[in-house]
Amino acid sequence: MKRGFRDDEYKALDKQRSKVGLGVAGSPDYGNDSPLYGAMGFVRKSEKKSSLTWKKKPTE
Repeated sequence: MKRGFRDDEYKALDKQRSKVGLGVAGSPDYGNDSPLYGAMGFVRKSEKKSSLTWKKKPTE
């Protein structure tokens, strides 16, 4: 199997996987915090960390 062919196939599979993930995330029965969403390899909403950070005050 040629490397370029393999890479093209992986890109196509990733696009399809993303579409399926968006379908599950948008489903009222499942959503982006369901165990199915996590089992598919996506990060569930409850597992994501907040990007909000606070600067620490320097201690003297």
